[in-house]
Amino acid sequence: MRHALDPVLRWLGQAVTVFSPVAGAPASSLAHDLLELLLAPRMTMSDGELGELYDRVACLKS
Repeated sequence: MRHALDPVLRWLGQAVTVFSPVAGAPASSLAHDLLELLLAPRMTMSDGELGELYDRVACLKS
């Protein structure tokens, strides 16, 4: 598992280990939210769920 995550840790650095709160949702890291957005099953997600993922990434990047 660590071998697979080495590139993520190298490229995203602190985004993997720094957790940020978002109102009404559990704290999450930018890396987690980006991976969730990348790997989320689009065919089974509602527009609202997908929008929430995009909003989390937009809120955390600034």
